[in-house]
Amino acid sequence: MTSGRDAERETLAADLRRLGAVEDLVVRVIERLGATWPPTPEAMAADVLLIEALKSFPVFPEWFERRMTAARRRMLFAPETPGCGPLLAALAIQCLLNEHAWMQDAGESARVEALAARGADLSPEEAMALACYRPLADLPAADALLAKGWSGPVAEVIAEHVSAVREERVLAAAMPAVTPIREGVSSAVQGQYEVHPYPRWRRAPRMTPARRIVDRPAPVRPQVLVAGCGTGRQAIQAHEWLAAERTVAVDLSRRSLAYAARKTREEGVTGIEYLHGDILELPRRYPETFDVVTCVGVLHHMSDPFEGARAVTRTLKPGGLLNLGLYSSTARSTLRPAQALAARDYTPATVRELRQAIFAAPEGDVLRTPAISRDFYATSGARDLLMHVQEHQMGFADLRRMLDENGLKFLSFIVPDETVAAYRAAFPHDPQCRDLSAWEQFESQNPRTFARMYMFWAEKPAATTTAPGFRPADGTALGGVEDWKSPAAREAVRTDLRRGARATAPRGQPAIVHLRANWPASDAALAGDDLLAEVLRAVPVFPYWLEGRLTAIRRRLLLGNHVEALRPLLPALAIQCFLNEYCWAEDAIERHLVARLAARVADLTPDDAMILACYRPLADVPGAEALLARGWSGGVADVLREQLVAVLQEGEVREGIPALTPIGEGVSAAVRGQYEANPYPRWQDVTPLPPIGSILGWPIPDGAEVLFAGCGTGHHAIHAGQRYGPNARVLAIDLSRASLAYALRKTREAGIANIEYAQADLLALGALGRTFDAIESSGVLHHLADPSEGVRVLAGLLRPGGIMKLGLYSRIARAPWGAAKALARTYTPETIRELRQAIVKAPEGDPVREAINTTDFYATSSLRDLLMHVNEHELDVADLQRLVSGNGLEFMGFTLGPAVLAAYRAAYPHDPKGLDLANWDAFERSRPATFRGMYQFWVRKPG
Repeated sequence: MTSGRDAERETLAADLRRLGAVEDLVVRVIERLGATWPPTPEAMAADVLLIEALKSFPVFPEWFERRMTAARRRMLFAPETPGCGPLLAALAIQCLLNEHAWMQDAGESARVEALAARGADLSPEEAMALACYRPLADLPAADALLAKGWSGPVAEVIAEHVSAVREERVLAAAMPAVTPIREGVSSAVQGQYEVHPYPRWRRAPRMTPARRIVDRPAPVRPQVLVAGCGTGRQAIQAHEWLAAERTVAVDLSRRSLAYAARKTREEGVTGIEYLHGDILELPRRYPETFDVVTCVGVLHHMSDPFEGARAVTRTLKPGGLLNLGLYSSTARSTLRPAQALAARDYTPATVRELRQAIFAAPEGDVLRTPAISRDFYATSGARDLLMHVQEHQMGFADLRRMLDENGLKFLSFIVPDETVAAYRAAFPHDPQCRDLSAWEQFESQNPRTFARMYMFWAEKPAATTTAPGFRPADGTALGGVEDWKSPAAREAVRTDLRRGARATAPRGQPAIVHLRANWPASDAALAGDDLLAEVLRAVPVFPYWLEGRLTAIRRRLLLGNHVEALRPLLPALAIQCFLNEYCWAEDAIERHLVARLAARVADLTPDDAMILACYRPLADVPGAEALLARGWSGGVADVLREQLVAVLQEGEVREGIPALTPIGEGVSAAVRGQYEANPYPRWQDVTPLPPIGSILGWPIPDGAEVLFAGCGTGHHAIHAGQRYGPNARVLAIDLSRASLAYALRKTREAGIANIEYAQADLLALGALGRTFDAIESSGVLHHLADPSEGVRVLAGLLRPGGIMKLGLYSRIARAPWGAAKALARTYTPETIRELRQAIVKAPEGDPVREAINTTDFYATSSLRDLLMHVNEHELDVADLQRLVSGNGLEFMGFTLGPAVLAAYRAAYPHDPKGLDLANWDAFERSRPATFRGMYQFWVRKPG
């Protein structure tokens, strides 16, 4: 009759055979063995649970290994002990699983060498004893042992030690290659795993197909990529769990792939294609091919984990799911003493010596930390844990950057249920567990949360790769990523960049899409990418993924890394930082190093001067004017012209700008102060525009008198000077002399002579004694103390029959930015940077993150204008109606894109000209983002 204890052991043994070495089952097995250990070798040989455990996983913890090394030693010197054959066979398989990681003394070594020397003369029991110390396939007598035709336990050992290895060698030689292996880190990592395929395993658990992944239905019959499949267990599990139609499993190591292919065949699994290749090269072979990509424990062994993330993301279809696993610097910090102890070349002997040194450390010593890990109990695992040829450890800033760079949406960490429960108890505001800032705080309080890795799911957006409404010059729409790689596409986006982004408010979307699809793969490629340099010189870059990549490059350059390789990019990066007014985040180390550069400005090399210009405007650095005498040329001279010469020129012209009116106290003075500190916007080039004969059907007289009320830095005033014709007389006024000086300098550079700039307060213009055929005032009236008073003044300056363009903030459209405004404090350059980082680090779905989606977020003056203005009003369509009718004006129409106008006409076919403001009120409420820029509209004065 079987006792209850024996029945439990048999059940656990059966579960190991059926499920494999899954975590919770292994823990239960070890607990049971520790509670009731068989007292003799004979009892061990008869214990079905112990035998099955030895054949299933590298045994741990330390007490288990010590008992088994003692049993192994006893069996080495008495292999023919009656009844111990099953124990010997299980120990021989165990030692193959742990790759003979156990220590041995001099007596054992001598006995093993004596057995190995006898070769084919060994008895079955001696062969199994030898297999507990050496892989039999490496012995000269392996063929002779294979030919013995032994049966019983020794046959199982020979099959594992010799036959399986021979099969793997054949499979490795025939393994198809899909990409070359890059030299350097990739080839070094390949070498490690050719020696030690990782991990060794016996059985893959049979997986029930997933019904959902995170909170999404599991994809139906997906195409799956396992990027870095190792020895295949993860590939089999992913293939079955996802019920994949096809799984492609790629790895650097042919030996690992051969192990995987053999085990997959043994498991009876079909539909997995094992391929030899470098993950970094996969996008060339599989662009946007897979529904699900899993890449666990791989990226942190690359030279650049972020390049690896970009590569695997590019193989993923839009809308696809990505499973990543990356080392946590917090969790792995306690391994560093042991890793330092291991700082010498790997050999099997050095791994065994390192393991013994760690076991010998006193209880409680941090050096013993690796012994907690299951990896420590096998040679390949211990090498992977402590002696890897390449390793990065990541933090939450790295995770955010990886997600942002690739446009990925974070879905969920893969952690035990008890961790989820603890997190929800600590952060009840986030029941979906998606707040990365909260997780960062949770890990700081629970450092072993991600002891194995940060493992998480992310989603690639389903949006297309083309820019809405963009077509190359030949009119054909660009399609998928491959289309964006053609020379024609590159030239088309460059043309669009010059036509649009460099001449109007920051857009450049086609260029950004192109760069994302074709991000340079190396420092040399970055330095030589002329389109990237042109984007950097044109507009403040957006979105945040691009800023994240560039801030990382800037920091590397400041720290002295790869300056030589990236030197050609430095001037463009310095101009970019000047354009965005140094809004990018910087840490204490950066501030310290920048201060050191600034302190020796007169002695800087060209490279150091460019790096300093990436962090501070040179005109604000005492003594920087001395750099102009250095005679530097090329891109360095371009930066000096932008940051020093142009600023000096503006200083010379600003005092000569006439003042037409005094500036009122109160709001007018406060607004002037804002724009003296931050002239808005910074811009580079102007697009030549031909004159137009009419606006909304209303003719423009030759030689028109035009007022531009609130011209800022002159961008729109220059357009006005072109559009109204060369005979037009344009008066452009602004509160800020700094803005006017910038405008005047850029106007002279553009060769435009029909614009007169003057300082004036819009509210005092009634005293000018002049009237105008056309007036434009966009983005100005809502910053007055009373916008209606501003409209009254301007209407009084408009001649009968004249037209006027107004631009005012929409209360409805700007509502999404209210949460971010609530975070804002009194402006300083530091508080702007702090505000931006608070917004970036806010959890997905937090309303404060809405600000990231506007181009205003990507420059200091524009973000201050958006979220920290000294005075601002927001209006609705009913307010517009009062402003128009209250001043005796006629509404002529909004200036909107053709798609919006078409939607309006479809909704209100009886009003094809779009003149009914009541209809527009209803239309905006149904489409709140319609006037996200502003209400921009034209009115006419009767007469």
